[in-house]
This record gives sequence, structure tokens and C-alpha cells, in this order.
Amino acid sequence: MSSGSRAQSRARWVALLAALLAIASLITTVSAAARQQVEIQILNVSDWHGQLDPLSITGVGNVGGAAALSTYFKQDRAANPNTLTLTAGDGVGATPPLSGFFADEPAIKAMRLMGFDADSLGNHYFD
Repeated sequence: MSSGSRAQSRARWVALLAALLAIASLITTVSAAARQQVEIQILNVSDWHGQLDPLSITGVGNVGGAAALSTYFKQDRAANPNTLTLTAGDGVGATPPLSGFFADEPAIKAMRLMGFDADSLGNHYFD
């Protein structure tokens, strides 16, 4: 075997060994990451329709509204800071006059203040 051929062979072995070491280090890193699991919490509201004010229900009293939602969100986030707050659509559209008369801007501002992370499309977004 010529010296050039030996050098090529040794270079291949070194490259192979380096690749194997790199793969081994990735496997170790992935294994360590898998052990460090993080529990997340997902809060979701669907068809809120910008209901800023609570509704008055006979025999029950006032329910819902932005203030109540905000309070629930704050309590749940305090229990788990790894929280995503989402809507499943129709956060606006077909809204009560308090928001609807102002092109739903009050509802959108309330959603920002409540800390929604993402919103998805609902049928009323196309009204």
C-alpha cells in the first residue's frame, strides 16, 4: 500500500470516528433533554364574541365577561407559568354593542390585556 493510499485510509477512519463521536454526543444530549420534561398548560376560549361585560342569568347572577376571564387566567397562570392562552375562533364578530359599535377594537384590546398567545379563525371573522 502506498503512503498516499495509507493517508487516505487513515483520513477516512478519522472522519468516520469523528462522525460517530458527533452522533454519540447528540444521542446523549437528546437523552438528557428528554429527562427534563416541562409541563405546559393550555387555556382555551371558544366563541367568546367579545363579551366584555358579564351576562346576567336569572337565579345565578352575573357570569362571564372580560374581568372574570382575566381573573381565571391570572389564577391559572400563577399555578403554572408555562401556560399558553388560545382562542378557538370567534373572539370577535357577532359581538355585543359595546364592542361591535367600535369595529371590535375593544374586544381585541381586551384580548391583548388578558394575554392571549394566539387566535384561530372562526366563521364570524369573515362577516
